[in-house]
Amino acid sequence: FRKLDLRAMARAPKSRWFAAGSMSVNHLATFIQAALIIFLTTAAKEVGAALKFVLAMIAAGLPWVGARLRLQEGWIHDRVRAELLRSLMYSHDPGSPLRPAALDLFEQEGPFLRSAALQLVGRRLGWERARDRYLTKRIDDQIRFFEKQGRRAENKMKFFGKLFWAASWGAMIFTGGAVFMKLYAALTKNPIQADWEKWGVEFIPVLLPGIAAWSLAMISVFEFKRRAGLYGHLVETLRRLRPKLEEAKCASAADQTIRQIERLLLNELWEWQGSRRK
Repeated sequence: FRKLDLRAMARAPKSRWFAAGSMSVNHLATFIQAALIIFLTTAAKEVGAALKFVLAMIAAGLPWVGARLRLQEGWIHDRVRAELLRSLMYSHDPGSPLRPAALDLFEQEGPFLRSAALQLVGRRLGWERARDRYLTKRIDDQIRFFEKQGRRAENKMKFFGKLFWAASWGAMIFTGGAVFMKLYAALTKNPIQADWEKWGVEFIPVLLPGIAAWSLAMISVFEFKRRAGLYGHLVETLRRLRPKLEEAKCASAADQTIRQIERLLLNELWEWQGSRRK
């Protein structure tokens, strides 16, 4: 479990960076080209076009490199097996070791889970001690983990959401202002000041929509909104099921509740497993 967990943690930051990097480089290419065209000489148009082409090729190649390195697939494989082992270590008792929790969701991992479960037969504690251990080591630890990760995802989502909101409204304001300023200049025959025309009329209205699009892309790639909602729901459900397990009066009642909780905790892994097969 430790080996798989460490390997999955090492791969996790890299699994989405190729997609996020591709989007970021693509937007950066647009910004650089706009800056070169607006603030430098006419010859900069060709330089900007060439630079944008090079950066666009890099952006297009990053997802391909990530796919060739199989980082996402390797991370999913390690994380799924690590979490299945974590589940097994805390739920093998009082149930049958030959029928680990949520085995029906991971049929292709059946031999792996059964062989691991057999190693735990000699460590069974009895259903009451196993229940108490599950309450503190599994449920309480997962609640703390999901609360921390949920707050982190929510804070990230708020940051990128505010950035999107500011960039979107700023783009509307500057674009509308640029239109009215050009119209006013045409009607009054008074030219717009050169510095203001470069910044307020030409550059900022191009820059801000790109920032807004990039912000939405980061929320989507890193799934901040989905994770914040999912982790909050998991915390509420675990807190609701905890007293049910705490009040269990027999091994079968404890086993039934534990299996219900494990299906809840392993459901996201089942979704990842489906994306790995594709």
